[in-house]
Amino acid sequence: MRLLIQNSNIFPCLAAFLLIGWIGNPAYSQGTDASTTALVDFNTLDLESIRTLNSEAELVTVDGKRMLEATHGFQNQWPHVAILGKWDLSDFNRVEADITNLSDRSLRVGCRVDNPGASGKKNQSSGGVTVDPGETRTVVVHFNRSSPHNFEERLPGMQGYPDGTRFGPKLDPSNVVAIQFFGHRPSSSQRFRVSNIRAAGEFDPEQFNAPLPDPFMPFIDELGQYKHRDWPGKTHGPEDMRRQRELEERDLAAHPGPGGWNRWGGWLEGPQLEATGHFRVEQVDGRWWFVDPDGYLFWSYGPDCVRMGGDTFVEGGDRPQWFENLPDPGSNDPLAAFYDTKKQARGDYAGEELKTYSFGAANLYRKYGEDWENYSAELAHRRLRSWGMNTMGLWSIGKPVDPPRTPYVDWVFYWHRNIRAWGITRKPFPDFFHEDFEADLLQRAQGSKGHLNEDPYCIGIFIDNELTWGGDTEVGRNALRSPADQPARIVLMNMLKEKYETIDKLNQAWGSQFADWAEMEKPIQNVPPGAREDLDAYLRLTAETYFSTVRRVMDEVFPNKLYLGPRFADYNPIVVEVADKYVDVLSFNIYRHTVAHWQPPVPISKPMVIGEFHFGALDRGTFSPGLVQVENQTERGLALERYLTGALKNPLIVGAHWFQYRDQVTSGRPLDMENHQIGFVDICDVPYAETVAGSRRAGYSLYETRTKGRTLSAKPQTE
Repeated sequence: MRLLIQNSNIFPCLAAFLLIGWIGNPAYSQGTDASTTALVDFNTLDLESIRTLNSEAELVTVDGKRMLEATHGFQNQWPHVAILGKWDLSDFNRVEADITNLSDRSLRVGCRVDNPGASGKKNQSSGGVTVDPGETRTVVVHFNRSSPHNFEERLPGMQGYPDGTRFGPKLDPSNVVAIQFFGHRPSSSQRFRVSNIRAAGEFDPEQFNAPLPDPFMPFIDELGQYKHRDWPGKTHGPEDMRRQRELEERDLAAHPGPGGWNRWGGWLEGPQLEATGHFRVEQVDGRWWFVDPDGYLFWSYGPDCVRMGGDTFVEGGDRPQWFENLPDPGSNDPLAAFYDTKKQARGDYAGEELKTYSFGAANLYRKYGEDWENYSAELAHRRLRSWGMNTMGLWSIGKPVDPPRTPYVDWVFYWHRNIRAWGITRKPFPDFFHEDFEADLLQRAQGSKGHLNEDPYCIGIFIDNELTWGGDTEVGRNALRSPADQPARIVLMNMLKEKYETIDKLNQAWGSQFADWAEMEKPIQNVPPGAREDLDAYLRLTAETYFSTVRRVMDEVFPNKLYLGPRFADYNPIVVEVADKYVDVLSFNIYRHTVAHWQPPVPISKPMVIGEFHFGALDRGTFSPGLVQVENQTERGLALERYLTGALKNPLIVGAHWFQYRDQVTSGRPLDMENHQIGFVDICDVPYAETVAGSRRAGYSLYETRTKGRTLSAKPQTE
C-alpha cells in the first residue's frame, strides 16, 4: 500500500479531546498478525507531512532504520505529533506502531487514527500503551466501525454491542487522513521514537455485515448471557452449574492459598515490627509497606466489588423484549425476588428511574440454593486466598465469615454541594468552600462508617472517588462560570480583589477588559490566558481546603485507620503535591499495562496504592473489553501477571486492586451502561481459569517478588 502525502492543515486541535477517547479503546498486543501492511515509509516521509502541538518531531536513523523521534512538551494537556496522509484501511481491523521510550521514566503514549473532522467525540478511534524507560512496546488502535445493525440506536443502555462495536466515536477506515501520537496531560517532557506503523488484522466484511439471527429478540438468555453465541465455559443450565461447582471445589482444595501467610495475608517469613492492632504504613530499607495488625509486612492485592450484584434495566424503550424467560414480578417464583428499581446517573436513560433485574444474584440462588448469600460470601473469602489475594477492594461486601475473613478497604460517600457550572470537567465538581461541606462529611462518617475505626480488618478509608480536578485551570474556570452566589466563586473573587485591589490592575495582568468588579460578578465563559497564574493559585487553595478538612474528619472519626485519599483518575501535579501533605497513602486508578516504573507527577513522601486496574477481551460472550483490551483470555492472565509483578517491583506501591470481582452484566449496568468483561468470575459465577492462573502465578510469590535481591534489616520482635 502506497502512502500518499498530503500537505494539508486538516488535523484538528486536541484541546477538546475527551477522556472516552483516551481510555475507551486502549489495547495492547505482544505481537502482530503475520499479514501486516506498512503505512508509513520513513525513508520518503518529510517533515512537511507532520503537524505538531506543543511537540517537536524529527526523522532519525537508528541501526540503519529510519524512524520518527518526538518530544512532547507539558504546557498543553494533549501534546501531539501527527502524520498526515491518505489511507484506505477497509481491509484491516487495527493500526499498530512500535514505541520506544527515550525518557528516564515510564510514559503513556496514545495513538489516534482520524477521519476528516476528527475530535475526541467523533470520527476517530484511539488506543494507548505504557512504555518503561528503554523499552519498545506496541500501541494498538482497534477500529470502532459504525455497526451495520445500528446497535447504538437499537440497543440503548450499553457501551459495547454484539458485533464488537462500541459506544462512542466511530471510524471509517476507508478514509484515514491522520495518524497521531499524543500525550495524556504530561507533567514533564516526554521523548520517544515511533517506528513500524502498520495496518493489521484481516477484516471480514461478510461476517461483520451478516444478518442477525431471526428472530434476534430476545437476545439475552434467562441467565443474563448473550443467547446467539457459544464459547468455552458458557453455562447452559442447572446441570452445568452443578458440574462447575464440583470442579471449583476440587480446584480450591488443590490450591488453598500461598504458604507463609498469616491470618491477615501478611508475610510470616519476613520481619515482625511493632504490633499495633491496626494496619499502618512503614518504609523498610527504601520500600514502602503496609504493616498488618500483628506487625508483619503486608502488600495489598485483591479485587474491588466483591459482592452479589449484576443487575440491569429490564424496562425502558423495547428492553422488555431483550430478555428470555424473566420471572413474573408478582409471582411466588423465588427468582422474582431479584427485581429492584434504580436511577441512571449518566447514559441513555440518565435521570430515569426504571425496573432492574439482578442476573448475578439470581444465578447465585440457582447455583447455591436458598442459603446462597451466606455461601457466596464465604466462598468469596476462600476464592481470594486460593487466588493469591489478601484484600477485598472498594465496594465489597465486607460480610463477616468466621473462619476465614479477609482485610478490606472502605469509603465514605456524602452528599456533595457541587459547583453549578461544571461543563468544563467531565462530571460535577464539589464546592469545598460551601459552609456545610465539613459538617456533611462528618455526619456521614460518624453515622454510617464510624464502627470501622475499631475493626482491625479494615485497612483504611477512601474519601470520594475519582474527583475530576482536570488541568490546572479547570476548577477555577468552572467557578468563574458559576453564578455570583456560588461559594467557590465568592472565595475566588475575594482572592482576586485582595491581590489586585483595582480592576485595572487585574485587566493588565490578565489581558482582559472588564469595566469594573461588578461586571466580573457575571458568569464568565471565556477566561483570558493571562489568568493562569491566579487560577493555579486558586486550585492550590481549593486542594488545601479539601484535603485539610478531610484530614480533620479522619482524625476525629477514624484515628485508627489510614486515610487512603480520593482515588485519583487524573494526576494534576498541584493537587497531588497538596494531597501528599495530608493523606497516609496516595491512591491512583491506573489503567495501563505496567506500573513498574510509574511515579506521580511530583515527588511524594507517602506510599501509593492502585485503586483500580483491569484487562478484558471479547472472546467469552460479553460485548465490551473494558478500559484495557487484550486479545483473549490467555493474554488476559499474562497481562494481569505482568501488571502485578511490575507493581510489586515499584518501591512506592503498597497494593493493587483489580476492578472488579464479577463481570458487568451483558446488557449494561444501570449506573452508566458499562458492560465490560472485567471479572474474575462471569455472570454465572464461573471463574475465568486463565485469569485465576495468572493471579496465582503472581500472588503466590507476592512477597518473594517484592523483596527479590533485598535483605531486610528490620529485626523480628521477641516475646
